[in-house]
Amino acid sequence: MNLAKVSTASDFLRDVEKIIQIRVPEKELTEIFIKARESLETQLKGAEDSSDAPLFLHAFVLLSFSSINKSLLFASGKFVPQIITRLGKSLTAEDAAKIKTAQDSVMLHIKSKGTQGQVDTIYGDLKVLLKTFNKP
Repeated sequence: MNLAKVSTASDFLRDVEKIIQIRVPEKELTEIFIKARESLETQLKGAEDSSDAPLFLHAFVLLSFSSINKSLLFASGKFVPQIITRLGKSLTAEDAAKIKTAQDSVMLHIKSKGTQGQVDTIYGDLKVLLKTFNKP
């Protein structure tokens, strides 16, 4: 199939539909999912070790999303607030409040250039919360 030699728009769309219908075997999808989660878990650990609260929150949110929705999400840090809002709809009010509090602490820490915000406490709180999301 050579898309460069397509003569009409309908031929082009037909060829694109054929390409889109390619299926990835379930085993490969599972491996991709596991490797992506392992990568995020490594980022989470590295962020905690280096006291990088924004990265920790970002990795936590992506891991939480994958645990709750059983799907991967790749998003930059600027989308963390929207993802947190979406996650809040799937969580108890108490769990959603913990994440929101962590987000507020991280934002205060960023805005004050590291001079304010209780980010040290978010690591343990969010790790415990993540463990509850991973329970079957």
